[in-house]
Amino acid sequence: MKPHRLLRLLETTAVLVLLLTGVVQAGELPPFGFLDWRFFPGVTPARRRMIPTRPDGIASLALAPAWHVEPVDSGGDVGLYPSLALDAAGRPHISYLDWTNKALKYAYYDGSNWLVDPVPGAGYIGGGATSLALDSQGWPHIAYCTGEEGYNYCLELRYAWRDVTTWYTDTVDGGGTIGDGSGASLVLDVAGQPHIAYNGCRGLCYASYDGTNWITQTVMQSGHGVGAISLVLDTAGRPHISYAASFVLMYTYHDDSQWVFEQVDAMGEGGCTSLALDGAGQPHIAYQVGAPPGGMWLNYAAYDGQTWHIERVDWGQFGQYIGGGCSLALDTAGRPHVSYDGTELRYAHYDGTAWWVEPLESETGTSTSLVLGTDSRAHISYYHAYYDTGDLRYASRQCMPVGGATIDGPIRLPVRTAGSYSAAAGPLDATPPVTLTWANGTLGPTAVYSWTVVGSETLVVTAGNSCGQAPGVLTVTVCLPLAGVTITGPMVLYAGQEGTYYASPLPISATLPLTYTWDSGTVGPMATYSWATSGTQALAVTAQNDCGSMGVTTLQIQVIAWPYSSYLPLLWRE
Repeated sequence: MKPHRLLRLLETTAVLVLLLTGVVQAGELPPFGFLDWRFFPGVTPARRRMIPTRPDGIASLALAPAWHVEPVDSGGDVGLYPSLALDAAGRPHISYLDWTNKALKYAYYDGSNWLVDPVPGAGYIGGGATSLALDSQGWPHIAYCTGEEGYNYCLELRYAWRDVTTWYTDTVDGGGTIGDGSGASLVLDVAGQPHIAYNGCRGLCYASYDGTNWITQTVMQSGHGVGAISLVLDTAGRPHISYAASFVLMYTYHDDSQWVFEQVDAMGEGGCTSLALDGAGQPHIAYQVGAPPGGMWLNYAAYDGQTWHIERVDWGQFGQYIGGGCSLALDTAGRPHVSYDGTELRYAHYDGTAWWVEPLESETGTSTSLVLGTDSRAHISYYHAYYDTGDLRYASRQCMPVGGATIDGPIRLPVRTAGSYSAAAGPLDATPPVTLTWANGTLGPTAVYSWTVVGSETLVVTAGNSCGQAPGVLTVTVCLPLAGVTITGPMVLYAGQEGTYYASPLPISATLPLTYTWDSGTVGPMATYSWATSGTQALAVTAQNDCGSMGVTTLQIQVIAWPYSSYLPLLWRE
């Protein structure tokens, strides 16, 4: 069974078992998996904004105008484990597996058509990832694994490359089972020589070609194996690798004398990592976290030179598997972009303030590959799965849609009072020009509203650009302010006698909640006062409500002495 089929089966089975056994009820399914982010102090959920779902493209193959989607190869079950690269002219090249024929294929766009080129002499492909890189002449270089029918492990790690007319293949590591082949990652150095990180039977392995021979080394031995490998070379040609080992996200690099290892985060049974280096050479990693039956989600880790900062980018309901087949790229500003499987093909990017998540297709497999063009627009190759087969597709960003708008301004506004509101569209890198249209007809980022009736009002602004439009909503409570406050209670008291006083708002229909603060320190609509000496005394109360108004009143109280009675002696009574 292919990996993405098994993943879907596990997902469905886990949820059904929990429901049928009564462990949880349908209405009790928690929003996150068992490995909740709260158990990892360094992980916080990111601010996530969902761009409205667009047509799935199954029939028209068009997500216009935001994306252009087209089929590349649909002859049988093809497109597993694609790897995408762009040439100097910005044209896409893809390596992938033909599962029907157990073959390695290479497809490229010549400016008019897609050309599909099976790699001759590649051997029997039983599974495992492909990894593509283009040299300075635009020729393809591919790392891949060969196997044999009925055998799910990689028997040989191979390397294929092509010149003007001919394909060549070479064995990098072989002579027996070297791993499952799921982690081969290829990069070419400035001289055009290949470097490959892969999961061998010894653990994490690294191979480089010196122009004559392959030099292989074991980076880390692991009895549990490693996977989800991603390789990058820095500007000095030193390797940096992210990978999964023993349920932990690991990052390692060579400092010219030795390999340095860092544990980044717990992964559970997450199935992918994708590494990129920013302009300062600091690592950024997108990776999947979680475990059945709770589900999985997509995380992002960035190193600032001292500390790893970890965010949860996208998540789903209990039992959902989010973040598979992840592929990370950084734009010219160093901001991350990720393609991945999120129960459908999804694309997430950070605009500098928030993550924006955009669904592209209604169904997909677990393989995506993302590259950004020189204009920072996304290009994605992916395996589009449906029923028991699939095809290879390619999506290119045409424009960045508006995902929504935020409105700032008073959320409580006195009736018949003008309130000023401002709106900002997102993401910040949405394709300009972006327009903002308020429900009252105002055009632009600001608008003034007032209402004549007390109650709840919904303020709406629509942000739009050439890709479409999306609303921003703010609920405003239109309130009735206080005009004053009255006090009722006894106007005359005897010295030492207690009197109870009550405060009431003016008008009586002033918006709740109301707070009353008496000068005695009592808080509430009622207070008790007494004075020990006679004379004129004063009490005061201050009333406030959430409408931004306040009323103060004072009451004068006459305090008198108790009446005095005298009695004559009995001798004088008659």
